[in-house]
Amino acid sequence: MLKELLLFEIKNRLFKISSLIYFIFIFLASFLFGLFFADTFQGITINYSSLELNSPIILNNIITTMGFFGILIIAPIFGQSINKDFETEFRQIIFAAPISKANYFFVRYFGSFISVVTILSSIGFGIWFATLMPFVNKQFIGENHFLFYITPYLFTILPNILILGALFIAIISFFNKMSSVYISCILIFMGYL
Repeated sequence: MLKELLLFEIKNRLFKISSLIYFIFIFLASFLFGLFFADTFQGITINYSSLELNSPIILNNIITTMGFFGILIIAPIFGQSINKDFETEFRQIIFAAPISKANYFFVRYFGSFISVVTILSSIGFGIWFATLMPFVNKQFIGENHFLFYITPYLFTILPNILILGALFIAIISFFNKMSSVYISCILIFMGYL
């Protein structure tokens, strides 16, 4: 039963229109950022170094910086996963079923985690796609290496999602209001800045 609930939660989260909009928006933002960095548009550049767009340092800086803005996505996705059951009083029905509270929170947490990881993977996909465009200035593009793209996720993005997701679920479980999640999200985001 846990497997079915988990698959349902992942499918429900990934195929929401908001998840698709988040993915497309972040993909386009990182794609355009990559094009600007690669000096694609004459006179408009954000590259002030001799490093290539897909070098490990630049990829780490771009993915990590854009990932910090992902906090604004992590909060509503994780918070809403629990809050929807509080608002509709559906949690009482769920806990009447043969599922423990630990399994319930695990399913909600992991479903939201997979959703956020998928959405934030659009940062790397957008930059990678920008490097493949035939019209970019190849002087600013090096050889693509999968490890260069995945390292910022392993050391920065995934730990942030794990910790902040748990924090936002704890906050929504304690206060039962999305406003508390949004306030904590804004405070954490301001702390990052």
